[in-house]
Amino acid sequence: MFEYQRLYWNHLRGEHLKVVLNIVLYVILSSIVSIIGIGLGFTVIGGTIFSWTSAQSGPGALGIIGIILAVLYIIAFIVFVLLLLGYGHYNYFFLAYEEKVSKFNHGLIFFKKGLYLKSLGLIIIIAIISMAAIFALSFVTLPLNLALDPEIMISGDVSASFTPTLIIISIIGMVVSIFVGFMIEGVTLSIWFRHLEAPMSTLGDKLATGINVVFKNFKQFLKLVFSVFLIGLLLTIVIGVIIISGVAIGMALNNDIAMFFIVPIIIIVSIVIGLLGTYLIYGSYVTFYKENRARLNLDDEIEYIEA
Repeated sequence: MFEYQRLYWNHLRGEHLKVVLNIVLYVILSSIVSIIGIGLGFTVIGGTIFSWTSAQSGPGALGIIGIILAVLYIIAFIVFVLLLLGYGHYNYFFLAYEEKVSKFNHGLIFFKKGLYLKSLGLIIIIAIISMAAIFALSFVTLPLNLALDPEIMISGDVSASFTPTLIIISIIGMVVSIFVGFMIEGVTLSIWFRHLEAPMSTLGDKLATGINVVFKNFKQFLKLVFSVFLIGLLLTIVIGVIIISGVAIGMALNNDIAMFFIVPIIIIVSIVIGLLGTYLIYGSYVTFYKENRARLNLDDEIEYIEA
């Protein structure tokens, strides 16, 4: 059942802690960069609006220009920096799998000269593919939504008509959405993994490889999706039990000091469990790609990026 998670775990034996620590450090660095970068833009916007309010005067031409420039800066910062940072953590899983070692600069590797523009362009295309797929999904689920009571669609109050039919329709819609979400993630990650192993290959090659890895090995992909779904479900249940148990213990003790220690423990344990589950999930995507990419028999030379 958990074939790809097991293969990934065994393949990286001895390197797991280093990979996880590098990912944690990368997330911290990305968060700091995001806060500072976006914060600068909003500081300009907030400061300008505050000056108008405190002076009780209307917006001046310079103020409007400043806000426009700040908004453009935020958009540019998101596109040219945060998009790459958002995909950087996937590199740890893939490159550690290839090199059997994890280095911190794996996450920042696509800011190198010669790789930046290719990586940024591919990420933008991946984002467009994801948005188009989600948009198409809305048409798939539209008949399910139309089957609901029109009053519910207008008011949004499902409690007024919580019928078995509504429950079944909601479950079907949720399952379809989850499955399509996994499908999108599987394809887009496979495209990105192809970029990691052959960054100088053509865009068509990357798109074709990513799509073929999933759809030419669809039965294996379904196994992967089901295992990922079970891991996600198990994580949700375990974390939920931990939170409920911690709150129950705190209420039973009825002691503020006890809660002071219990709450941080709950948060830390939940983060650790969630991190472990997420680590196995993305590791299994890498393993799925590597195991099934080999079956495509592509006649090319792999050019893995050196860290």
